[in-house]
Parts: sequence; C-alpha cells; structure tokens
Amino acid sequence: MKKTIAKLLCLSLILLCLSCHKKSTKIASNRQDKVIQPTIVLCHGLAMTPDSLTPLKKHLQQAFPKATLLVPHQENSNQISIKKQGQEVADYILDNYTKEVPIVLIGHSQGGIRAYCAAQALVKKNIKVACVISIGTPWEGAPILDSTESKLGAVCDQLDPALKSKFHEKEKGVVNMQPQSDFLKKLHKTLKNNSVPMLAIGGDAESHVPSKVNKEILENAIGSTEHDMLIPLENQLASNLHVDNLERYTVNGTVHFTNSRYGKTREVANSDVLDKVQAYIGEKLGITPISG
Repeated sequence: MKKTIAKLLCLSLILLCLSCHKKSTKIASNRQDKVIQPTIVLCHGLAMTPDSLTPLKKHLQQAFPKATLLVPHQENSNQISIKKQGQEVADYILDNYTKEVPIVLIGHSQGGIRAYCAAQALVKKNIKVACVISIGTPWEGAPILDSTESKLGAVCDQLDPALKSKFHEKEKGVVNMQPQSDFLKKLHKTLKNNSVPMLAIGGDAESHVPSKVNKEILENAIGSTEHDMLIPLENQLASNLHVDNLERYTVNGTVHFTNSRYGKTREVANSDVLDKVQAYIGEKLGITPISG
C-alpha cells in the first residue's frame, strides 16, 4: 500500500513538473511573439543616395535585429517639392507595410523634412508613427542657398566643387530649403501642433574647421559661427521655432558631409549621433537596443 502511494506521489510530481514546463514554454513563446518589430525608414539628403546612410543603417540593423529597414532612393530630391517627396516616401512605406507595427522615420539634411512630411501623410491615414528623427536638417532653411552666385561658388570651392551644380539648380526641392520660403512658412505652422514625437540632432564642427577652408568665407555664407560646415546649428535644432513634442540634441565635432579636404566624421557616421538615435528609438518603442 505504501509503495503504491509513493508511486502515485512520484507520478503526480512528474506530471506537475511537465505541466509547469509547458506553461513556462508557452509564456516564453508569447513574450517572443510580443517582441516589437518596427519598420525603420531612412531618408537621404538632397541629391544623395541610400549609400550615404550605410553607417546608420548598419548600426540600426545591429541594435534592432527584428526591425525592417527601408531606404528609399529619392532620385528627384532637387527637382520636386519636399511635400511631394514626403508623399512618395509614405506611399513607398504603405507598399511595404504588411502589418500593424510602429514606424520610425529618420532623415539626414533635406531628408529630415521629407521624413516629417511622410509622417504627416501616414498619420492622416491613421498609421502609427512612433517617432521622427532629423540629423543636420535645415528646419529654418539653409542660408547658403540665399547667397549670390559668386559667394555660393566661393563656398562650394571651399567645400566640394560638386555642390555647385546641385545648389545652382533652383528646382523646387532646392528652393523649398531657402530661408523664408513659402514651403517652410507653411511647414512651421504645422510644427506648432505636431503630434509625433521628434528628435532634432544638430552637428557643430566647433573650432575644427580645417586650415584649408577659409573660415571667414564659410561663416559669412552660412550665416553663423556655429554650424556643421553647411547648416547653422540653430537651424538644425529648429531653435527659433515652436515645435510640440520636439527634443533637441547637439553633437560637437562633426560635419554635414566629408570629403578629402577634411577628415571630421560626418553626422550620419558619428558615434554620438548613432548612440543617440538608437537610445531615442528604444525609449519611444519601449524596447532595449542591442549594444554593439
């Protein structure tokens, strides 16, 4: 009798252990199913290509391995209005959007405004946008575009001669970024009632402007002593604008883009920028990024 009772107790314990194991396995599976898998969209700058964002893309792929990363190529970024570009990005997202997941939009330079316009288009369709991040974006315009042709030419010679053709093509995508443009005036009105969490990252080259670059010519055209060698810092941070749900962040010792004339790290490859972008996305999605 005692042996029978002992056997029954052992059998009961085994069954109980098996039941607990199944429950714990099911819970773990449910937790795995609930892992947030965001769609992260990267928008390159004026007349640039998706390759310009490769350092940022690689960093985010490692930090958020479950995320879907999209990097649409805006071939006509200097030719059509930024608002239309934003709508094209929104349409691109919708074409690749298969389930209800949070969307993160990140843009460098003009791409930051394009990302914001895309977010507004998505919100109108009741698509959830977790946040918008801009890096080196001329929210208040790029004063260099208001320069006379001779002054602009002199600055381009200092930075990158290839910029002449991009900036001299006064197409809509370029004109939209001129300070006080009609496009920016309308944009600033929408920013006052912005509902999407935003982070504006501004780069400041500080005192590290190379000796090969004429500092006086550069600052005169840019209109500020604080800049990333192309856009004033205050414009990158939208400092003079009232923007709801906006966080501002400055990174020192970085530049808008890099060429052989100076070796400072460009904004989209700067480690401080990458870490801030990663942390901000993790905060807004409520997930812990995987550190490199």
